[in-house]
Amino acid sequence: MLNLGVIILAGGLSSRMGYPKALLPWTNGESLISHALRNALEHDANDILISIGDDESLGQAIQANIIDTLSNKEKEKVSIVRDSVPRSGPLGGLYSTLAVVFPRRCQKVLCKHFRSAV
Repeated sequence: MLNLGVIILAGGLSSRMGYPKALLPWTNGESLISHALRNALEHDANDILISIGDDESLGQAIQANIIDTLSNKEKEKVSIVRDSVPRSGPLGGLYSTLAVVFPRRCQKVLCKHFRSAV
């Protein structure tokens, strides 16, 4: 089984649009972020991280309108991550999500090696 992880960069100031791009309608009445999340889940992603920049209200909107509509099994696969370095753009979002992913991956690898050594 493939252990697929997905990072969705949903942050941004939306200064030109005046509305978070991630919440804009995309196809079939669903938002862009909802489409990306559904696509990741359909491809059996086990670890989906949504980077929201430093916009707490965007995180709350994604949680309430999208994540809360998922099944419990799907919810376990999704995490919202705020940027650890505010206003650092897409690279900041990537950095912050990778900082969450690496400890999870390393912990799994260490557990596998420890169990096989015992």
